[in-house]
Amino acid sequence: MKKFFTYSFVLVIAFTLLTGYANAQFPTIWSSLSSGTWATSTIWETFAGNITNTPGAQGTGTAQTTAVPSGTHHIYIRSGHTVTMDASKNMMGLTIEAGGSLLAAGNFTLKPGNGGTGFTGPNNVTITNNGTLGNSAGLIILEIPVAAGNVTITGSGTTDLARIRMRGGNVNNPVLVIDQDLILEQSANHALSAIYNPVATDNYVVTLNAGKKITISNPTGYFHSNSIGSGTGFGTYSYNINGTLDLTGSTSTTGNFTAISPTGGTVNLNINGVLKTGSGFNSSPVAPGVGNINISTGVTVDATLATIMNFNGNAFILNGTAAVKRSVPNDGTKIVYPITTTAGGYNAATISGTNGPAEVFTATLKNTFTNAAPANTILKEWNITEATPGGNEDTVRLAWTTADETASGFSHSGAISVIRWNGTGWDYKTASVTGTGTLVDPYVAKGTGFTSFGFFGVTSSNPVPVAFVNVRVAQKQNGIQVDFGNAVELDVINYVIERSNDGRTFTTAATLPARTNNGSLNSYTYTDANFVSGNNFYRIKATERSGRMVYSAVVKVNTNGIKQGITVYPNPVRGNNVSVQFENLDKAIYTVSLSNKLGQEVYSKQITHLGGSATLVIDLPSSANSGLYNLQISNGTFRAVKNIIIE
Repeated sequence: MKKFFTYSFVLVIAFTLLTGYANAQFPTIWSSLSSGTWATSTIWETFAGNITNTPGAQGTGTAQTTAVPSGTHHIYIRSGHTVTMDASKNMMGLTIEAGGSLLAAGNFTLKPGNGGTGFTGPNNVTITNNGTLGNSAGLIILEIPVAAGNVTITGSGTTDLARIRMRGGNVNNPVLVIDQDLILEQSANHALSAIYNPVATDNYVVTLNAGKKITISNPTGYFHSNSIGSGTGFGTYSYNINGTLDLTGSTSTTGNFTAISPTGGTVNLNINGVLKTGSGFNSSPVAPGVGNINISTGVTVDATLATIMNFNGNAFILNGTAAVKRSVPNDGTKIVYPITTTAGGYNAATISGTNGPAEVFTATLKNTFTNAAPANTILKEWNITEATPGGNEDTVRLAWTTADETASGFSHSGAISVIRWNGTGWDYKTASVTGTGTLVDPYVAKGTGFTSFGFFGVTSSNPVPVAFVNVRVAQKQNGIQVDFGNAVELDVINYVIERSNDGRTFTTAATLPARTNNGSLNSYTYTDANFVSGNNFYRIKATERSGRMVYSAVVKVNTNGIKQGITVYPNPVRGNNVSVQFENLDKAIYTVSLSNKLGQEVYSKQITHLGGSATLVIDLPSSANSGLYNLQISNGTFRAVKNIIIE
C-alpha cells in the first residue's frame, strides 16, 4: 500500500510539473472575434495555448468582457478582421491570417517575447503574417526586448513597419530571423538596427533569409545605428544578409545615411546575398570599434548610387569572386573602391576619368595572379572591368600597406609600375607613389592613360628594355641602308627609324613592326632613298607596350662620296621622248627646261623626285625643231646641264 501511495504521489507531482511547463511554453491564444481596437475586450475570445498557436473555431472560445491581451498571450487575427493598436503593446507571438490586419492608430511599439508570469525568458517568438502587418498611415516599431530569445518573422503577407530594433542588455543572445519581405519607412533615423541602447555584453544576430528582401524606403532612413544612446557600451552585432538588403531609397547625403562605423564593440556585416547601397555608405570605425564587412564569393555589392563612400582605412572584405560596383563620372572625380581580402587590410582601387562617357566599373581582388606576374610584384591582383568596354581614358590608383610588401625584392621607394594584362603580356605604366603605408594613409600607385581594363597589379620590377646591337649604316647605289639587331626584345611594339641632317632634330624615316615579344634575337634592315647630300644621322627608337621609348646610339654617314647627277639617253634623241636617270639625288621638286642654241627656252616643266636613283621619261614638245639644245634640271641646291641633239 505504501508503494502505491508513493507512486501516486510521484505521478501527481510529474503531472503538475508537466502541466505547468506546458502552460509556460504555450501562451494563451487571444483570437479576434471582430474588427476593432486592441483595447476593446469584446473583439477577443481566448483558447488554451498549444504547440501550433492555433485557436479553435470562431465563437467556441471564452469571450472576454473586461480583459484584453497582454505580454503573456499569443495574438491571433482572423481573416476579415482589422485590429488597430491604440498604444504600444507586448505579446508572446502573433499570427495574422490571409485577409486579416494588425495596424496602428499612431506610431506605437510592438514588443514580441517581453515576458511575464511564467515567461521569464528566453522567450522564443514567431510572428506569422499572412495578411497585413502595419502600413504607412500608422507606423509600427517592432522592438526585440531584453526577455526575448529567438524571434522569427515569416509568412506570405505584407509587412510595412517604421523600423526594427533590438534593445541592448539581452543576455539570451537573441537571433532575429527575417523570413519575409519587409518595408521599413523610418525617416531621419535607423530603420533596421541590432543596436538600440546597447551594453557591452550584447551578442546579437540578425539574419535575412535567402529569397527575402528588406527595403528601406524613406530618403532619410538608413541601415544600422552607431549610436550608443543611453546604453553603457557596445557588444557584438552580426547581420547575415542572405537575401536582398535594398538601401536605394535612401538618398540623403547630409548625415542620414548608412554607416558601419562603431566607436566600440564589433559589427559584422556578412553579405551572402545582395546589397544595394543608397547615396551614402560609410564605414569608419573608431578604435576600439571594429567594423567587418564580409562579401561572399560570387556576390557583387551594387554601389552605383553611392556618391559618398568614406572608409578611412576600413574596407569591404572580398572573398573569392566578390566584387564592388560603382559609377565613375567623366569630370575627374576620384571614385574609391574600398576593398581588401583580409580583415585589417586595405587595397582600394580608385578610378577617375576625364575623357569619354560616364561609366560603371566593377572591381574584384585576390591574393594570386591569373597570369604569372613579374618578380617583385605585390601579391594582390585587381580585376577592373567596365560595363561598356572602350571609349574611356582613365587614371587608376591602387593602394597597399606595408604589410602587403611581402614579395621578394619589392620596394615602394624605387621605380614603381602599374601593370595591366593585355591578353598576351603585361603592359607597364610608370607610376607615381604617395602615402606612408598605413591603413589611413596607404601607399598609392597612380597610373594614367588606361583605355583598356582587366587584370592589374603593382610591381617594382620593370622589364629589361630592348638592347640594340650592330646598328650601322652603309652607302648603297639606291640609298642608305640602315641595319640593326637586338640582344633583348621584350614587349616591343615597333621600331621607328629616325633621320637628321644636323644630329639634333630627328624626323621619322620609317616604322617597322616588331617581329616578336618573347625576348628572342632579331635583325632588321631598311633602305632610305630620301637622304640629303652631306651628313645623314640615324637612330632607332623602340616603343614598348608600357609606353616607354628606348633609343639606340646615333650613327652617321656622309653622302659626299656618292656619285650624284643625271644621265640622258638616247642622245641624239629620235622622236619626242627622252629618258633622264637621276643618280642619288635628294627628294625634291625639280625644274626641267629645254633651250635652243640661241638661249631661248622652248620647254619647261616641274617634276617630283622621291629621292635616290630613279629614271624619268620626259615628253619633249612636238614643236621642237631638229638641232642642238641644252637640257637643264635644277632645284634650289642642285643644277645639271646636258647638251642633246634632236633629230
